[in-house]
Amino acid sequence: MFKSFKWKTGALIIIDSAFINLAYILAYIFRFENNILEVFMRTYRHEAILITLIYLLCFIVFKLYKSLWTYAGIDEFLLGVEACAAAGAINFIYSNFNRGIPLGIGIVAAMFALIFVVGFRISFRVIRRLKNRISKSRCKDLKRVMVIGAGSAGNI
Repeated sequence: MFKSFKWKTGALIIIDSAFINLAYILAYIFRFENNILEVFMRTYRHEAILITLIYLLCFIVFKLYKSLWTYAGIDEFLLGVEACAAAGAINFIYSNFNRGIPLGIGIVAAMFALIFVVGFRISFRVIRRLKNRISKSRCKDLKRVMVIGAGSAGNI
C-alpha cells in the first residue's frame, strides 16, 4: 500500500477529513440554528477522530483513492455515493449505542459529506471538460486523432 501512496492521495485524505468535519459542524449549525450547546460540541470533539476514521476507511474499502477522478464517470460517482452511505450508516449505528451525538446530526452530516466529497471529486471532471471546451473554441481548425495503444498519454 505504501509504494502506491502518492502525494495526491495524501492531499485527498486531508481534504476528505476537512470535508467530513465540516459536514458535521454544518449539521450541528442546521440542527441547532447556530445555538449549539457546548455539551454537544464537546462530545463531537471527542468523537471527531473516530467519525473521520470510519469515513476514511470506507473510502479506502470502496477504492475512492485509486480512481482517476479526472476521467470520472457514473461508476466513480456511484462508488462515492456508496462509500458515503456506508460510512453514514456505520456512524448512525454507532450513534445509537453512543447517545452523545444526536441521530439527526449523523444523517444530515452524511448528506453534507456526500455532497462535499463526491462533488469535489466530480469537479475535476467538470474542470477538465471546461478546459477542453475553451481550448476547442480557440482553435477551430483542429481535427480529432485516435492514438492506439497510448493509454492516458494519448489524451492531450
